[in-house]
Amino acid sequence: MFRFFKNNTFFDRTFISILLGILLIVIVIITMYPNRKVANVKMAALKNTALTYNEDVLEKINKGDSVIILGQDIKNGTMGMMFWVETKSGQRGFVPQEAFDESGIVYKVKGVQKNDELNIQKGDTVTILGRTDEIAFVDFNIKTKDGKTGTVGHDGIISVTGKKLAKYNLNDRRAFYMTKQKFERLYMGRTFDEVENLYCNAFIIMNKGKNKEAVYPLRVFNKSDGKFYKPTLVFEDSIAKSYSMETVHYHKKSWFPKNYLFLKYLPLSGTILDIDLFANMINGLMFESEIVDDFTDTPIRKTLGIIMAIFVGLGALLWIFSTNLAIPLLLFGLLKFRYPLLFVSNKAFPITFLVVSIITTYIWIVLGLSYQFFWWFFIPVVLYLFFFSYRQINDFFDEFPYNRCPDCKHLYTINYNAKNLIKKYEEWRPKTERGKLLDSHTERWQTGDKVTTYDQYSDGSRRNYQTKIENIQNHSRTINVYQYNEYNVLYKVYEYEHVYKCTKCGYEQYSHSEELEELDRKFVKSYAK
Repeated sequence: MFRFFKNNTFFDRTFISILLGILLIVIVIITMYPNRKVANVKMAALKNTALTYNEDVLEKINKGDSVIILGQDIKNGTMGMMFWVETKSGQRGFVPQEAFDESGIVYKVKGVQKNDELNIQKGDTVTILGRTDEIAFVDFNIKTKDGKTGTVGHDGIISVTGKKLAKYNLNDRRAFYMTKQKFERLYMGRTFDEVENLYCNAFIIMNKGKNKEAVYPLRVFNKSDGKFYKPTLVFEDSIAKSYSMETVHYHKKSWFPKNYLFLKYLPLSGTILDIDLFANMINGLMFESEIVDDFTDTPIRKTLGIIMAIFVGLGALLWIFSTNLAIPLLLFGLLKFRYPLLFVSNKAFPITFLVVSIITTYIWIVLGLSYQFFWWFFIPVVLYLFFFSYRQINDFFDEFPYNRCPDCKHLYTINYNAKNLIKKYEEWRPKTERGKLLDSHTERWQTGDKVTTYDQYSDGSRRNYQTKIENIQNHSRTINVYQYNEYNVLYKVYEYEHVYKCTKCGYEQYSHSEELEELDRKFVKSYAK
């Protein structure tokens, strides 16, 4: 594969580099897109329910009360099917979807219990009667159009309204990163409306008398301990006066050192996180489109699902391990177009590539550790790909003749032009030749484990020692002895200069070789070896 790209002047390494560079930049731009637009759908409750957060009731909602649906969490732990809403009182939290829309669409029939009796097909609309456990929120009781009742798992059904709002599903990794200093500078002392117009909307809002508390999907970095915290802002008279911090726990049961040990001591880690351009590369989008479907119902759809998963997985791996190389690879790919890097010499480019790669790799390591990639696989793979790419760049510029003309900067224009005889002379040189086979014999030997046994008596003495060899292995090797003859040989030596010339500007590159013509020889001695 690498030989193909080395021998092809169009689909070469610069072509692959610019392709990968553009792909990585597109992936980064997609992940940086700040999708903050909420669903903003008004609905009235069909039954009495409650606004909750972490199973705590924030507000009772009566039948007929209207709320604004901002988004949803289809797979809210084991709860499933929850709307993220804002009530008339301004509080935000979660409500069960079936409290506002009793029509549900079954998209995974494997989750239907006793479906041989209900005969529910994928995509059928049913009536949601309630949940089987109001504490665990595991499954849903349903009724079909012909009046039959049954149960379906929480990951196999969604309300009709929920399916329409599939692109407003809350992202599990929603987070916006910054240091504690930046958080205090931007958020404290501002009005609630001003805070809402910053990086993200409040995720949870709780009224506390005249005051209110708001939980924001922020990850606030404390350089002193290297850890991240989730803030809750306290607004007094609509002004952010104080806050509390909850530690964000990652990988609680991991046996290896945590990422914060690196982030605490890495220079400039806080500075990097405070630059929006960099922090946006790992900021989790507020929403993601949820695929409400079952790709395992037919062999064709299962195959398509596997192919989609492979492409998504490859894209994720590229993003995780190669984002740091996006700009360096794009720089290398620009060599194909000559003009953008016309004034960068062949000696300067590898150094430029190395410096840019070191900077981008360091930044990406800080961002990746902040995003909580496991350091023990993230850092080694990123560094390996960094060194591998730099080695490829060096090889590109070390090849003979040059892949890039040092003068006009065109690629692959230096071709073989001429072979010139520059010198001819006679010279005696020593030469050794192997002659006939004099002797050949085979050596054989054995190896094994020496084991000693004995009888031990009650008084502690040992007698009747016996030694034997176990695990015996046979070995052999053949030794050949040849006759070697030494000569002094008179050669006529022809020294040639090979000329390689650029077809664009005429730049010349040279290599040298010699050809020998034997004129005479004199025997010196012979020996066995």
